[in-house]
Amino acid sequence: MRNLRPVFAAIVVVLVVSACGKALVKPDRSAGAAAQSGAIAAPSISAAPSGSGSCQIKFAGDVTQTWTGTQDASSVTTSYWMTDDAKKAAGLAADDASVSLTCRNSDTNLVSIMTPSGTKAADFIEGAKSYPFPSLGLLGILTSGQMSIVINLNDQALWSVAEAGKFEITAFSSGKISATFSVKLGKLATDLKSYTATTTLTGSFDLNCIPGAAIVCK
Repeated sequence: MRNLRPVFAAIVVVLVVSACGKALVKPDRSAGAAAQSGAIAAPSISAAPSGSGSCQIKFAGDVTQTWTGTQDASSVTTSYWMTDDAKKAAGLAADDASVSLTCRNSDTNLVSIMTPSGTKAADFIEGAKSYPFPSLGLLGILTSGQMSIVINLNDQALWSVAEAGKFEITAFSSGKISATFSVKLGKLATDLKSYTATTTLTGSFDLNCIPGAAIVCK
């Protein structure tokens, strides 16, 4: 796959609206599991060191949770902050674009938002812009310019995007990325067609680029 993915080593990771085409959220309790089906582990050089950034998460509805996270090594990865050699090591072409933002709490709950495989720089720019979370059902296909979302609430549930949502980048430069988002999720019943619960997820990211050997910050 030609899209950058964060390494969620030794934590619980889930699957939702995968870049390979599955609009599904599924807990995976194995250590070091990849965030998406078929996803490759991103090289360690691509993740920014711990920084001073933060993130906020709120679930409202049949599921209610809130937390604030602080920036760590897996909070932000993006091709726009990588050297040319690092992009090649991650399997990214010159016209590819990749971003992954993660917010976690002390209970290993997490929310990650990322571009799907094959996203092009023309469709995902380094700048302020709004992108959709499409409502795809169980086996929908994401395209360049759309966003996928990964969640883990330690509830063994399957969640999908119940209603289309929006991911809005308010600032994106070589030194900083800030964004807000809102999307309605549904807990899938055993028939994988209906919902037994719904919750609206909202939140924000305010993260920094921290210079490193393979990271470009200006």
